[in-house]
Formats: sequence, C-alpha cells, structure tokens
Amino acid sequence: MFEENIKMFLPAYLLIFFGIIFLWEIISKRKWPLENKLLNNIELSNIHNFKLVILLFKIIIILFFIVILLFCFFPYYYSFLIPIEVLNQSIIISIGFHFLKIVLVFLIFINVFMDKKTSSNLVDKKKLKIFFSSQDKLLIVLLIFIVCIFLIVPNILTSLLTSCGLMLFIYKTIKIKSVIVAGENV
Repeated sequence: MFEENIKMFLPAYLLIFFGIIFLWEIISKRKWPLENKLLNNIELSNIHNFKLVILLFKIIIILFFIVILLFCFFPYYYSFLIPIEVLNQSIIISIGFHFLKIVLVFLIFINVFMDKKTSSNLVDKKKLKIFFSSQDKLLIVLLIFIVCIFLIVPNILTSLLTSCGLMLFIYKTIKIKSVIVAGENV
C-alpha cells in the first residue's frame, strides 16, 4: 500500500519540481550577471563554473526523473538498475518522502526570494552577493532533493548519481572561489 502511494506521488511531485527548477528562471526572466561591469575576469570565470555546476545538477535531476519513471511505470526495467534491498525499508522511504515536501517549500521560497531581491539589474556588489548566496542555497536544496530520491528509490544508479551530486557540491565549495569573496577584493 505504501509503495503504491509513493508510485502515485512521485511522478506528480517531479512534474511540479521540474516546473519550478526549469521554468522559473524563464518565467521570471532572471539573468546571470555576465554583462556586469563590476565583475573582473576571476569573477566571470567563477560565474561560468557556477553555471556549469548548476547545469550538471540539472542533468543529474533529469536522470533521476528517468529512474523514477522506471520505478513507477516500468518495474521490470527498474529491476535492471539493481535495487538496494537493505535500504528498501518503510521508515527510510517515509523519511525521504517527508523531506521531499520540505524541499519543495524551500525551493519555492528561495526562488521567490531571488526574484524579490534581484529583480532589478545586478549592478552593485550587494545584489551580487545576495544573488550568489541564493544560488548556493539552491544547490543545497538540489543536493537534499537528490539524497531524498535516493532514500525513496535506492538502487545502484541513484547511489552513483547521489555521489556525483555530492562531488559536484564539494567541487563547487572548494574549487570555485566564491564571487562574494572575490568581489570584496576588488
């Protein structure tokens, strides 16, 4: 019974999540500050690296979407992804399920905050700081989403994708110098 509820909930949830992730930037016409005159070359390369990390996160989320479709509608093909039976416990699945609801609320909140605070052109350093701290929060929400999906649908592919998402987040935190810090040195 619980698994049937999950199989009904996940596709609808993912459609809403995809709508927020992929369409919000288009609808709100939010732009990356690439043409900003306040940015130096280091900051511009950081912005391009940051955009690459977000693009890779979106690719990981698309792959998760395919796994969810296999799980919900094509169980025979899902079995080829080698499910991890040890993690297929109702308490673990329900934890992931409830955290997904929280992730959706935070995702909406972050996007509304970004639209409100960066609605005008990003011409001063303060708005740039707000923009990139919001992007950091967005990456954290995406990482939590990936972990929650792994808890709900544990298999070899989702474990690899979760590891890739974690490595991307660590790469972003360690390698890409924050535009906020670089902007203070200008």
